[in-house]
Amino acid sequence: MADDIQNGIVQAANLAKLDLSKEDTENLLGQVTRILDYVEVLKTLDIDGVKPTSHVRFMPQPLREDVVIERITKAEGIQNSPAKDEDFFIVPEVL
Repeated sequence: MADDIQNGIVQAANLAKLDLSKEDTENLLGQVTRILDYVEVLKTLDIDGVKPTSHVRFMPQPLREDVVIERITKAEGIQNSPAKDEDFFIVPEVL
């Protein structure tokens, strides 16, 4: 299994165009192995009856009331634009 992990590390480094030394690869191999060992320990936990959560903190999300308020007009919004065409900003072309 260690060879598979090491091959995965080398492949991921190549895809990311990272130049890892042998020492870096061995260091990462040790870290990934420890992570996978911990995942195996977590798999042994009895989680029957535990409700899934979408967030680790159990607090309500503070929401503001959705109210439409008047801000600025289109004309006010583009009045200081260096380049405009009626109601639109003119921006440099992006390819």
